[in-house]
Amino acid sequence: MDWGALAALGGVLLLGAMSPGPSFWLVVQLALGQPRRVAVGAALGMGVGAVCFAMLAASGWQRQIAPEWLQAVRLAGAAFLCWLGYRMWRGAGVAVPASARTAGVLTLWQGVLAGCLAQLSNPKTLLVYAAVFAALLPAALPLSAYWPVVLLVWLVEAGWYALVACAFSSARVRQRYLRQQAIIDRLAALAMLCLGLWLAFTA
Repeated sequence: MDWGALAALGGVLLLGAMSPGPSFWLVVQLALGQPRRVAVGAALGMGVGAVCFAMLAASGWQRQIAPEWLQAVRLAGAAFLCWLGYRMWRGAGVAVPASARTAGVLTLWQGVLAGCLAQLSNPKTLLVYAAVFAALLPAALPLSAYWPVVLLVWLVEAGWYALVACAFSSARVRQRYLRQQAIIDRLAALAMLCLGLWLAFTA
């Protein structure tokens, strides 16, 4: 197992998760308008959805298609990562709307289901995972490395969104995070841009 590649994978996925997107907004809204346990449940669901995409990406589905199509997929993934980095950079520092609220009180399991469905309903996540895995992991992922990768994906996704849920349940921590939001967004944007360019030149 290449622990350096695993650490790089975790770092890139963490930076990507830290940049606000649909999943981030959902957890924030639940944290602002629901009991904390519901938002944490959504974070756990986000991890489950991410694991589904990670298992598909790690299964080697890219190797089941012709080399020409594989290169097209890699180039499409590289282009998307560059586009995503550009959008992250442009949107860096956008404040979370203070009016975000969720009507009604949900159960813990409803929060888990909401988080999982929100992750799975975002098809671009699969493209991101396929591109990142192609860039940082070997084409033939050994079985001994398969489960550490899947566990890492769940820990990164569920762990980050659980922190978001707890943070936005506290007004003081929320304000501290928002003061650093622009820096975090731009770091994530640069990471995605560099990874996309590297993948494009090595495709």
